[in-house]
Amino acid sequence: MLEFSNSIRRAIGGFFPLQNSFLLLFALAFAAISSIALKSIGVDADYSFKSYFALMGLLIPTFFLVLAVLWFFHMLIWIKPERPLNYAKASLAFIFSKEMLFRGVPVFIYLFLVMSAYSGLKVHIEDFSEYSWDSTLADIDKALFFGRDPWTIVHNAFPGVVWAKIFNVFYHLWFFVMFGLWFWVAGMPSNDQSRVAYLFAYAFCWAVGGILIAVTFASVGPCYHERLLGDPRFSKLMETLQGYDLMAVAVQDQLWDIFVTQSNGVGARLSAFPSMHCASATLFTLFGFSRNRPLGWALAIFATFIYIGSVYLGWHYAVDGIAGIVVGIASWLFGLFIADRMTTRSRSRQIDTGTAGVTG
Repeated sequence: MLEFSNSIRRAIGGFFPLQNSFLLLFALAFAAISSIALKSIGVDADYSFKSYFALMGLLIPTFFLVLAVLWFFHMLIWIKPERPLNYAKASLAFIFSKEMLFRGVPVFIYLFLVMSAYSGLKVHIEDFSEYSWDSTLADIDKALFFGRDPWTIVHNAFPGVVWAKIFNVFYHLWFFVMFGLWFWVAGMPSNDQSRVAYLFAYAFCWAVGGILIAVTFASVGPCYHERLLGDPRFSKLMETLQGYDLMAVAVQDQLWDIFVTQSNGVGARLSAFPSMHCASATLFTLFGFSRNRPLGWALAIFATFIYIGSVYLGWHYAVDGIAGIVVGIASWLFGLFIADRMTTRSRSRQIDTGTAGVTG
């Protein structure tokens, strides 16, 4: 009986390790808190769960497909085996193995829960707090930059439609970088410390920055300043951007229509402080440096374009981005703290159960 019990524990330790268990518990706690908070204002938390469930159903098979394609090109370009067909068959067997299944699927369930909880709360920011911080944030910006609005500085430094379109492209690339990192992290061994750190940091980032701080300092950003407050302070910025025919301006108009009509959608509703684009881009960068320096520097350059673009395109006040960077750093430190303890505890567990050589 003891031998049978140990074999079950070894199987669980190999295919559903301690790190995944705590990740899912962390996500479930976030989702539960989200549901309780929504119930307190008489709202059922069903819309965002359905939306992200559909997204998860798309992402999981895509994860395995993308992994197979990337591995194929990796084999052709770098490995160059003597028997490519045999190597490819063995590689595909691993990619679609139970081990990879138990690496990837828990990550997407975790992300589904985290982003559902976040989005479910975000669409009700105005029910928790009034949008009352925009004038204050704009004044802080002006004080920080010696009496000038930061958008005038970045537009003077990077003038014209070409720079506008470059920042526009980088800003929308954010989604692809985020999803790309999801796929990468999902394929990493479950006990990899930077994987565990990134996933815990990711939830912390969106929960603390995207909800707690966003509700406390509820604001909409320069692109909506005049529409919400009737203050034309940023009218020249918006006139300039509208003359460039940018996707960002079209998305801003779409989000405003959603806000006015109280419609729902993934990522719907307005929130400026802190900038979650800057917070998450900072998190991407720190994760990148944890893997290797070239990736870290590439993501640092990307994060720089995101920060400047957030001001340039009227999405955020400069102070939003500064706060976002602080949130990103704090989130990574939190993730490292948790990962360090998870790694120590996992090693102790493997020694106790005799699974020290098994990884997920």
